[in-house]
Amino acid sequence: MSVLGYRDTQDNVPGGFPDVSVANQLNSQNEDSQIPSHNGLQDITQYKISLNKILYMFFQIPLLLLSLLLTFTVFIITTSNKFLKVTNFYDSSHKQIDSKSNLFELLNTLSMESHSASTTEDISRYNFGSIYNSSNSIISGDNLQSSYTELLDACTKQYKFGFIYLHDKLKDDSMCFVDNILCTDQFINMVKKHQGLIWFGDITKAEGLQVANNWKVRHFPFVGVIMMKRSNKVELIAKAEGSLINYSPNKFERVLKKNQETLIQLIQQQQNIEMQRLIREQQDSRFRSSLRRDQERNHELEAARLREQQEAELHAQQAQEVIHQEELLKRWLVCRLHRLHPEPSTGDNVSKVAIKLGNGERVIRKFDASLPIEEIYAYVELRSKGILSLQYNDISDTIPPENYIHNYGFKLISPVPRVELQPETIIEESTAVFPSGNIIVEDLD
Repeated sequence: MSVLGYRDTQDNVPGGFPDVSVANQLNSQNEDSQIPSHNGLQDITQYKISLNKILYMFFQIPLLLLSLLLTFTVFIITTSNKFLKVTNFYDSSHKQIDSKSNLFELLNTLSMESHSASTTEDISRYNFGSIYNSSNSIISGDNLQSSYTELLDACTKQYKFGFIYLHDKLKDDSMCFVDNILCTDQFINMVKKHQGLIWFGDITKAEGLQVANNWKVRHFPFVGVIMMKRSNKVELIAKAEGSLINYSPNKFERVLKKNQETLIQLIQQQQNIEMQRLIREQQDSRFRSSLRRDQERNHELEAARLREQQEAELHAQQAQEVIHQEELLKRWLVCRLHRLHPEPSTGDNVSKVAIKLGNGERVIRKFDASLPIEEIYAYVELRSKGILSLQYNDISDTIPPENYIHNYGFKLISPVPRVELQPETIIEESTAVFPSGNIIVEDLD
């Protein structure tokens, strides 16, 4: 048996090892067969990447919208909180304004729960409603303050004692202070004697609880007296809280009597300050009045000076204007004298006119009938000015002044029939002066 045959037989033996060359050929064939499968894996990877991009773009828009929605929600919540703060502030302000209703409610409650004098052994006590809560109350309604703020303001401005009562309706003996203190002769007389101001508070309400915390009240009911001190601060000078044992009317009276002098001094001090203020205001008023009068007098003097200056300037302007007009009139008269036609000799086209001047003088002169009646006006004007006999040889005298219109200060009248001669009419066309006539000179003034 040959070696090749032996190998072939070995290859066919079950469980035998293949030849090395044969194994290499098999491996190369397997690698060639795996190349197409590797390219397919790259295609799958690129497909997955493209799919991820599509999914990312697909989910990006909803996430962006969700982000905008959350931002808008936060903005709405923030704005709503600000609005709620404003609303709460309005509600709290409204509650503060409603303190008068709280007072009326407390007064009605105390009136109903207060024991009447007829049912008690102590006849020195009264019913709460007859003292504080009726139209004919023993304590005037002016002494009863609607709120603690009003009480403080009144005590500060009027320098009076302020009586505070804090009520706790949850206590079993809540009416002990009302019946045995507020409704007694001693307390009523003390309030009326010192003209005290009173305020009732309920600690179940915000205002009453705030006042209790301000004065550090720990036991209820509570009665206290406040007043303005020299340091411009309100202080609590007397109090009784929790039990009637802590209340002594004589002690309250002594404290009020002691501090009454302080209030009187403060009132006098305030009156002095007010008097000084009034004096200063009067002095300032007189000073301002004097200053105002001085200013008005100075203004009047300045106005008079300005008027005098303006009048002087106006007079100067008028004088200059008169001088200028006189110069223009003189130039016009000289020019008109040069243009005046000489008296014609006798002839057919000659008008003989007898003129009675304004001074009573009578003049007879002949005029060329072809000229306008203005020639007669010019003759009368030149004769009345006394320049007919003057001689002017300067050539400039024949040039009339610019922008000057001469108005005659008289008119010529034909007496029978009475006719006013117009300067623009031709002499030969007027029967009053042609071929002869009598005329009168009348001044326009």
